[in-house]
Amino acid sequence: MPAIDPGLLPCQPVWHGNPPLHGLWFPADWYDDAQRAARLVAAWQPGATAWRFAAGDALRFALPLPADAAQLGWPLVRVGQTLSSAGIRPGEAARLPEADLWIVDGGRVLALHFAGAEPLEPAGWLSVDDHALLDTDDFRDEPGEAVLATPAVPGDVREVLGEAVAPADAAQQRFVQAIGQPPQSRPDTRNGTTGSAAWKWQVALTIMLMGWLLITDRLPPLSSPGWLIPITVWAVHHWIARRLAGGARPLAARLVDSLPARRLRARLPQRWQDWVARMVMTTPLARAFGHRQAAYLRRMLEMFENGRLDEALRHAIPLGGGDGSDSPSLSTPHARKDLRLGAPGTSGRASLNLDPPLRQYLMDLYRRSFGKLDREGRIDEAVFVLAELLQSHAEALDYLEKQQRFTQAAALALYWDMAADTIVRLHCLAGDWKHAVAVARRDNAFSTAILQLEDKWPDAARRLREEWAATLAAQGAWLEAVDAAWPLPDFRPQAAQWLQNVEQAGGQLQARALLRRAILLPDTMVHYHDFLLGLRDDPAQYPARAAIADSALTLGARGPGVAAILRPLLPGLLADRMAGHGKLDRRTLSKLVTLAADPVFAADLPDLRFPPPAVLPLNQQQTPLDWQAPAAGARALQDAVPLNDDTFLLALGEAGAMLVDRHGTPLHRFPQPAERLVPAHNGQVVLALAQRGTRWRVSRLDLLNRTATGLGSGEFDHMAEQFDGIGWTVVSGSRLQVLDVTTSLQSVLWQVADLPGMVTAFCAGTSVEQLLIQTGPDEVQLWCYHLPERRLSSRWPQEKHTGDGLLLERDEGCVIFHTEQDRDGQIVLHRGGRGDDGAAVTLPGPAGHGSGLMLKTGAGWYLACRTSPNGAVDLFHVGMRDWALKAALHWPAGSGLQVRVADDWWQVIDQHGRLFHVDVSLGRTLSLSVF
Repeated sequence: MPAIDPGLLPCQPVWHGNPPLHGLWFPADWYDDAQRAARLVAAWQPGATAWRFAAGDALRFALPLPADAAQLGWPLVRVGQTLSSAGIRPGEAARLPEADLWIVDGGRVLALHFAGAEPLEPAGWLSVDDHALLDTDDFRDEPGEAVLATPAVPGDVREVLGEAVAPADAAQQRFVQAIGQPPQSRPDTRNGTTGSAAWKWQVALTIMLMGWLLITDRLPPLSSPGWLIPITVWAVHHWIARRLAGGARPLAARLVDSLPARRLRARLPQRWQDWVARMVMTTPLARAFGHRQAAYLRRMLEMFENGRLDEALRHAIPLGGGDGSDSPSLSTPHARKDLRLGAPGTSGRASLNLDPPLRQYLMDLYRRSFGKLDREGRIDEAVFVLAELLQSHAEALDYLEKQQRFTQAAALALYWDMAADTIVRLHCLAGDWKHAVAVARRDNAFSTAILQLEDKWPDAARRLREEWAATLAAQGAWLEAVDAAWPLPDFRPQAAQWLQNVEQAGGQLQARALLRRAILLPDTMVHYHDFLLGLRDDPAQYPARAAIADSALTLGARGPGVAAILRPLLPGLLADRMAGHGKLDRRTLSKLVTLAADPVFAADLPDLRFPPPAVLPLNQQQTPLDWQAPAAGARALQDAVPLNDDTFLLALGEAGAMLVDRHGTPLHRFPQPAERLVPAHNGQVVLALAQRGTRWRVSRLDLLNRTATGLGSGEFDHMAEQFDGIGWTVVSGSRLQVLDVTTSLQSVLWQVADLPGMVTAFCAGTSVEQLLIQTGPDEVQLWCYHLPERRLSSRWPQEKHTGDGLLLERDEGCVIFHTEQDRDGQIVLHRGGRGDDGAAVTLPGPAGHGSGLMLKTGAGWYLACRTSPNGAVDLFHVGMRDWALKAALHWPAGSGLQVRVADDWWQVIDQHGRLFHVDVSLGRTLSLSVF
């Protein structure tokens, strides 16, 4: 390799300005073989050629490129017929020998010839043996609409009890409706649909009329015929409202393909109802209503006392819940058309103003009627008395179960929105396993339902346990699946295979599996002696040792197998804590010593004072931390999620998804296209999404078994960023659904198909899911569903605010924020609208620096992202409790960064292969440069 006399060196050792780029040089003393190969492949262009010299690798382009392409190596520019790494003047070129390359390095010029170099074929470096060939997406035959997996709710109890219950008198139907029982065509309010406009119009006009009479002092005496005017107006309005509402879709028809959302618990009467009740009860109208109601009650009691039980039941009125949530009835008594029960989810029922003795008398009367019907074998009428008149739904279900009418009991349990384990148990007894398993999967109700079945129905409990184990395995909760299946002797070989598969995964999951083996198969622990010694002696294995200790404390199991694992690990656990790892305290250590059954270690254990943890949780930092973005890599990252043992799954777009370790080393590659990733809570299953026009192609990735399953495609406006391994929440238009994503997207576990408007924002946390719904041009409602039962816990209108934005919290509620500049030109972030006296924090930076603030929320913290005029981005972690700055991260311009947040972590990725991950709970960071 000839070197040129230093006296012949060019005066300009590097290129200046923006000359066209003809090649790149990768020096061997800067990059090793693997790094040079990665950079060469990343910079490769069609028609390029490459050579390897002892001093490095050269890449020559077929066509010149812009100068900004020289980010991966030294720029080479053509001077005559030679590629040069330095700025060569015309006079200097004449003094240099002829060569294909002039490399200026370390005070010398290397004249290199391609003929003396090794030609490189980068195509040979790219192995596709491990990559699957995927078919292109075909959307010509779109899949049909997803089908509800859970059972449809019956229209009313008459569908369940059949024709055994005789139809009721029409007057009784009208009376029950008047005191709060919803008619068959009453608009449904469970899922948030508004009531009939005619009803609101009726109430408004009536209130206006009564208000006018009160203000003008024109209320006539009670005996005066003048009362006919307001009563007639009320009756006309009521008739019109019922006629207009009569066209509403029947309850049975509306629910034939949908399981309703959970109803609100103990909803109180609305304010307008209380106001009308007070107004009427303080006027002579109260006496008129009381007379009519008393007359109806007298007739009903005479029927019971004269033994006309059939007719009495048709006129009987329900007693209500007696919880104070019932509003007073202001209507004239009428009879119902037939014996139907109140629909689930009604917003409250009106009640007669009964004295406690009269209420108790009616209760005793209904109880005696139930006893008589039971003795006569009239089971359907007896159920009607329990459920409708006494409002004792649980007792009615117990009665049906005692009579072994499991199908009717299952339907009524669903109709009354009973507890999920009750619905599951009754569907199992009815032989409806498809719907029993669907409800159990939806509401995670396996364990309690199995406990209810084990004593009296062991065969059903055994089958439900098998379904539970299979469900846990589908969720990626392999160790929990082993625990669920182990009590079944016939299922133990499968459970043992699951256990062995988990042990091969390595890391913390393997450590937890080893503890399960010690509990379930203690005789096999002799084969793991060497592994335990290695786990004890390796300082880097402290996360695995901590995982075993946590599992031992959680399970609390004792035995020779558990003691055999913990005994050799106790010194290592103690050393880990003294080194600042983990949060082990003296009390926890004593529990571990007890489980290890090691009296010698307990006797030698000194009175230790553990040092504070090496790293504080980020929200406890007193002095703000300052971080910089990692170095650029070579792969454009679309998304990334953290997994166990400091591994990450990276979304690479059409190139698929790649599993890497904490150093960026590839561990496995999934060929399915991935632009967004949705991990399960346990980190063992991930959904990979790729956009195809208006649809999303969804694949399911099993990280333990390294398999992938295509689920199909669907249109989603919003989606949860995590799921439980089976149920994934998505929003499309005005429909909220939980899809069963084990094998396809065609099974719906739960849905609300008729939200009162389009969903404009959606946030899913671990315990709640919140939606912002546009219910009108200037009307927005905030809905909150509590998990796992998915019960609508609140629904509030959102008033216009004076802030810069509204952000949904990850637990419940929302936060309004705005920004302004202080006197020094610093950006100040305020909680609340303009003019509110809310907390504030200053985001440091040059005066007047930055715009386009974006705010994201975690569990107890906020992340503010500010973009500077030159495109650089600053990210600020702000603690929610003290509203103080905890850390700042600075990211370069032109990187196309993306920010992702969860409850206890956040991370940033970009198009240049950078990844920066922040564990908020541990106060720890991890950065990658992906090549």
